[in-house]
This record gives sequence, C-alpha cells and structure tokens, in this order.
Amino acid sequence: MYRFTLGLLTAIFLVGCGSENSGDATVYHNQGESCLVCHGDSSTLLDLKQKFTSGATVYTSLNASNLESFANGYAIRLVLETTNEEVDYITGNGIGNSHVRYTDTINNYTAQVIDENYNVVNSSTPNSHGFSRLECNSCHTENGINGAPGRITSYDYYSTLPVDSNISETVSFARDVYPILYTSCRSCHTNNRPFKVSNTVSATYDNIIINNFINTTDVNASLLLLKSNGQLDHGGGLIFITQDVRYQTMRNWIVQGGLNN
Repeated sequence: MYRFTLGLLTAIFLVGCGSENSGDATVYHNQGESCLVCHGDSSTLLDLKQKFTSGATVYTSLNASNLESFANGYAIRLVLETTNEEVDYITGNGIGNSHVRYTDTINNYTAQVIDENYNVVNSSTPNSHGFSRLECNSCHTENGINGAPGRITSYDYYSTLPVDSNISETVSFARDVYPILYTSCRSCHTNNRPFKVSNTVSATYDNIIINNFINTTDVNASLLLLKSNGQLDHGGGLIFITQDVRYQTMRNWIVQGGLNN
C-alpha cells in the first residue's frame, strides 16, 4: 500500500463563495454544502487549482447543522479498491473542510476520516463508495440521505450505537427479528436470493447463518445491517436508517449473540 498525498497542492483561500476570516483561519466556508457546484470541473472557475474532484466537511456531531460542530484538523482519505492507493485530501477554507483534485481512475473505494497526524478515526465499509459518491456532503446531510447516517464525523459513529434501544432486555429472533424481516424484506428476498426470508422462523435463521449475514465478533460488519441501511449495494436500496428501532432491534440481537431464540 502506498499513499498519494497532495503535498504539491496548496490550500486554496478564496474570497468568494461566502468565506469569513477569524485571525489567520477561515472559519466559515460553506460547510455542509455542495463543494463541486463551485469547484467542480463544470464550474466557471478559470484557475484549475480551484477545481476539485471531491470535497467534504467533517463534523464532531452526527446531526449538526451546516454551521456548527466543525471538526478542526480532520480530513478525508480514500483507499482505492483496485490498487490500495491512499488518496489524502487537503484542508482548505472552512474549519472541517477538505478537498482533493485527482486525475487518475477512481472506481470503488473506502472512505476514511483522518486526524492531523494521519490516524484513521472513522471509516466506511470497505469499498462501499464509488465514483458517483465523490460529492460527500450531498448524502452526509444533517439527517443523512441515501444510506448516510448523518454527518461525516471525527469519530466512529457505528461503534457508539447502544446495545439496548428501549426494547426488551433479551432480543428474540422468533419474536422480535423474524417479524421485521418478514414484513420488510420478504417481498424481494424469496426464492433465488442469497438471503431468503422463508415462511418459517427456523429456515430463515438457518439461511442467515449459512450465508454469513451476521458477524457476532464485529457486529457493524454484519451484512444484514450493512445492506439494510444502505452502506453496501442493495437492490432494495435503503430499508432502515440506523436510528430506526427495527435496525436497532436487529443490531442488538446480533450483539447478544445472534441466537436462534
């Protein structure tokens, strides 16, 4: 693995697009807004150095508004699937903002958040993003759309999800999880599907185990969760946002061992 850093590119300090300076730092610069509207290749900017391939805002709070809780000193890194090349964004105008201009091919990639010492503090599911998802702020809005849980954060949001979300102390597959799968998934997941929701609880459970749809060691890596909340490609799209009690129920069941109970 090797890293492509943009050390030759300097941070771009623009007067336009709504900047506000505080001392030597630009505090506000359209955080949470679409970067490529102003800085994409189709923009009217004449200076090539002002055009980005991708831009993003990192926050300290999952559901922050556009103008609060910026994560100072944090940036984005892409780890490209085909080459394992690491592409580090550079910080620029606006606390929490970072961007990159990259001219080589970008297929699928893992999106990571790094601190000022290049330590990874947050990461998407491996290779879950593609070329069409380079406008990070378009999905990572205050409440999140298209499977995004909310803002890009300077910490691993998924690791902070509670074990219990005001549901019964012990989560039962038959009583709690199977009805969710039957109601929300069975219309598509019947015959000829890797994940099949059967007419019986036991057959559905066996299918989940045989096809490795849960991971009790790394709960957040469970395919049952990643596909239902849109982190991985899923023909049915986003089924549950992570705050949905049904998602929490399934996750808590896995946390408790994913038992056939």
